This record gives sequence, structure tokens and C-alpha cells, in this order.
Amino acid sequence: MFRYLIVAGLLTIYSIFAVAGGQCPATGCGGCPSSKKANSESKVQFNDGKVKKAEDVQTLPAGNVYRTLDGSERFVCPVMGNHGNVKDATSYSDVQGKRFYHCCAGCAEPFQKDPAKYLEKLSLPAFIVKVDGKTMWAKCPVSGEQFKVKKDSPFYVYEGHTYYFCCDDCKPAFVKNPSKFAIQKETKS
Repeated sequence: MFRYLIVAGLLTIYSIFAVAGGQCPATGCGGCPSSKKANSESKVQFNDGKVKKAEDVQTLPAGNVYRTLDGSERFVCPVMGNHGNVKDATSYSDVQGKRFYHCCAGCAEPFQKDPAKYLEKLSLPAFIVKVDGKTMWAKCPVSGEQFKVKKDSPFYVYEGHTYYFCCDDCKPAFVKNPSKFAIQKETKS
């Protein structure tokens, strides 16, 4: 009987991944090798090695969340670099007083082992207008033009943000004087 329950459980897990096309059923990731081990329990904290329900955890400021100009809250997974929507079921880790969301639960463990390795390369996109599926629309910080971000779109990373440009002509103006075009940090008075 016990063997039957194990086989039935494995078939259920396999069917979930088959229906999702081999992707993480919670986020659609599928990119990391650990995504098949994704924890289906929502709102999990991994930083102290214990699994906790969200109602038992304090809300912390997010370290990898950006807001699109249409108001959507999105995140960049610090391990895989995948983008996703912040949802109740999104896996996360609390590190250095901030909450970092992951594309799947499998990304939590490597992030917890060496957060500095992943945080040093983390860059959040700036001036994103909206995201339709896997298509990002940005607003050029120089021209103000809205455009579809492509793999070959010119970009520049400045103070932890990735700025995309509508054309090759806008990037040099930004690079010459980034503070003129970049997101202004709030100052406390």
C-alpha cells in the first residue's frame, strides 16, 4: 500500500510538470535545475532553515522588486535572472533585512548559501512601462519613446538599474550624463 502511495504521488508531481510544460507550476520558471523540487506551499521563508507560513513572518522591504509604469509589481530572481509577478505564492528569502523573491523555490537554497554572489550582479530594470507575457515595454530615458525591449536593445547599467534605449543614438547621451536621465533617489530631509 505504501509503495502505491509513493508511485501515485510521483505520478501526480509528474503530471503537474507535464501540464505546465516542464515548468514550475507556481511561476512558470523551469529554468533552474532545482525547479522540479519546487515547494508548492505558498509564502515560504527559507533564511533560517525553517519553513514558515507568511502570517508568522514580518513584512520586509523588497530587495528585488520593481514597479512598472502601469503599476504592476515585478521581481527579478537574483539566482536565475527570470522576471515574474509578485504573488502570494511567490517563493522568497529574507536576507540582510530585505525580502528577495525567487522564480521558484529551488532558487532559495543557492541564494541563501551565498547571497553576495547573486546580489553583486542583480540589476533591476528601470522605466518599464508594462509587461505582456514575456514581452517588456520600456520608456527610453533620453527620448521618452515607448518601445518593445528586444534581446539586442541597447542598455546601460547605472546604480543597480538597467536602462533600455529605443536606439543606439540615445545610449551615448545617457552614458555622458546618467544623473540627468536616471531614476532619482529619494532624499530624506
